[in-house]
Amino acid sequence: EMRFVTGVQTCALPIFAHVLFGKQPQLAVNTRHSGDCMTDERALWVVVDEVDDELVTHLAAAATARDVRLLTVDAGAVDLLQLPQLGDGDMLYRIGGSHRACVAEQLLWGQDVATFYGDSLGPHRLLDTQELLLARAGVPVPRATYALPATVDELRHAVDELGGFPIVIKRPGSSLGVGVMRLDTWTSLVGVVDALRAEGGDAFTLMAYVAPAVHWRVIVVADEVVASYRNPVSDDDFRTEVCEENDADFSAPVPPLAADAARAATTALGLRCAGVDVLVHESGAVVVLEANFPFYFAHPKRTGGVDVALRMVDALLASASHGGGSDSSF
Repeated sequence: EMRFVTGVQTCALPIFAHVLFGKQPQLAVNTRHSGDCMTDERALWVVVDEVDDELVTHLAAAATARDVRLLTVDAGAVDLLQLPQLGDGDMLYRIGGSHRACVAEQLLWGQDVATFYGDSLGPHRLLDTQELLLARAGVPVPRATYALPATVDELRHAVDELGGFPIVIKRPGSSLGVGVMRLDTWTSLVGVVDALRAEGGDAFTLMAYVAPAVHWRVIVVADEVVASYRNPVSDDDFRTEVCEENDADFSAPVPPLAADAARAATTALGLRCAGVDVLVHESGAVVVLEANFPFYFAHPKRTGGVDVALRMVDALLASASHGGGSDSSF
């Protein structure tokens, strides 16, 4: 194994890579924290799709407050074959949602790296239909079927099993409500299902419509709810969105059952941190829509002063102090 200096930090790379490329590797890495690159200080590596991502600024401020070096890895510019594997004392978090960002995170990760993954699979864990895993773990989720029915008869049966209209159709992997549709009649449902099947196969979720209900975003870090806020229904829409102008949405206490469900969902998915979307029905019953990781965590600081980034850095530091990896404790 040889060691080389990238201009940011001393890194280790197997010797075969040096032979393969025939030159000193260079990484698309930036530092948001000054200091000598040849130190033993804690380092937080953040994988991004855009180096000027707003969340990097939040993490950089938190890292500076805790005397942690923050380094960003630009997934779009870095040579994936020349990434170092991180080790004991390093911390790793991915902001970027692209395929390259996910691969970069997997390549950087090692068993001794402090992350928010709670098992030995680390970032290699794949959760295409996390709702099924949540349901098996006893976390309440809406009634749903996780692939488009193949026939009209099967579609009718699915509608009956889901409690009738309205029906929600969700495109996996979408965010901010994009790809989420409410169908109120049989004729509209049949037409949309045909179009979706022709466009993208059967990888769509049909879900029961839970209403009237309040949508909560609950942020869990190290098994603790560190922030929560309501997302009101948008005008002329059934979907919700955050409204930073409404202080009451950020100051209202999250219902205890919603907090419990958010923590349970995070744990069930093998995570130590997540932004969990929970619906609280007017009856008091709760269902988890999904647990997002990574997720957007800037809203609470701008509105209620809750610095989620600082709580995240503190949790990673606690994990790193115990050797990192899936067996360390926050």
